[in-house]
Amino acid sequence: MPNDLIFPEVALDGFTQWSLSDALLCYRASDEYGRAQHAVFQAPVTVDGAGVPQIGALRPVSAAFLAALRARTAAKVPLEFLPPHVLCRMPGTIVWWTPPCVRRLCYGDQQGEFSQLHGYEVHLPAFVWRLTNGRTLAIRAVAGTDRPSPDTALAVAPVWNVYDDGGVCLGSMRAPHRDAVECIGEWVDGFWGSAFTHPNANRGALVRHPEGFFGAWVAARTLPFADAWLVPAKQTLAEFVRSARAQDA
Repeated sequence: MPNDLIFPEVALDGFTQWSLSDALLCYRASDEYGRAQHAVFQAPVTVDGAGVPQIGALRPVSAAFLAALRARTAAKVPLEFLPPHVLCRMPGTIVWWTPPCVRRLCYGDQQGEFSQLHGYEVHLPAFVWRLTNGRTLAIRAVAGTDRPSPDTALAVAPVWNVYDDGGVCLGSMRAPHRDAVECIGEWVDGFWGSAFTHPNANRGALVRHPEGFFGAWVAARTLPFADAWLVPAKQTLAEFVRSARAQDA
């Protein structure tokens, strides 16, 4: 039995005889407001004469059992030193920040007006990035040049290929598909190195510039991306982080 089917990154060498003994069953309920609650039960499992598993009576999982399971699965989590631009790190999720900088944009619709932006360097605002389970990327913009705090108000990412909730349509983006801190640069480079092909959110709501989305990025070729051009996302950094946990629940 492959180790990664049981506990990822936990060595099980020396254990060769496995038999089914218990099952964990997860139950979920929602109230009238859509708020979810979860409960986990443990049940003994026996195998009948035909080799079919039979689940016995349920019993609540004890806190001691969950603590032991957590300790066992976390035994080989690698040590990571967090650089200053990492805002928070929790199991399955990394959130980091990039200050305003200059990057080269790539557009896939080179026959349209955006051919005037393809391949040109532009001034970017600061961004907050959230990576979940090494495969789901979401971004928001943030005003200013200071490191965001939990109550910092975020803004809509003023770029294509991003949904209303900040989720990124990866498309053909070259992504490392790992959530290690050492891969953060690869995710950022992969995003800006991919071709923007379409607005996943309403184009008019992406910026507050007198000449619209296209005008904002034409101006950003020579000017810093102004905070006044950003559209509030009505979400703080803390809410942005918590939304990843809610989606993963």
